[in-house]
Order: sequence, then structure tokens, then C-alpha cells
Amino acid sequence: MSLFTCLLIALWAGCGVDLLGYTMWGPIASSVPRVDRDDKGNGTLKRFKKKSFDWYKKVIASNGEDLS
Repeated sequence: MSLFTCLLIALWAGCGVDLLGYTMWGPIASSVPRVDRDDKGNGTLKRFKKKSFDWYKKVIASNGEDLS
């Protein structure tokens, strides 16, 4: 579990923060699948699973209960 995730859990559990949800930055910033494309648009556009893909899939399937 990342330090950031631990901090979110600590805030939610112990500090009275009304945390309604959390969206990982990956899908927004660089997507969970990695796309073979450089900054100039060159590449095959083939998609590859990042290391976080299966983890995030499990988190979604468990509705956030399983963060291992």
C-alpha cells in the first residue's frame, strides 16, 4: 500500500475528514494501460497492462475493501 493511500485511510478513520471517495491519479494522468506512443505521437498504439492494472481491478471489484 502506498504512503498516500495510508494517509488517506488515516484521515478518513481518525481525523474526522468526510472522505466520500478516492480516484487514483493513474487513469486520469497517464491511464492504467500503457500505450506505445511517445510525446511526438510515434508508436504502434499497442496497449500493455501496467503493474497497477490488476491491483486497481481488484480494488474496484471489492468496492475498496481489498487494498492489498
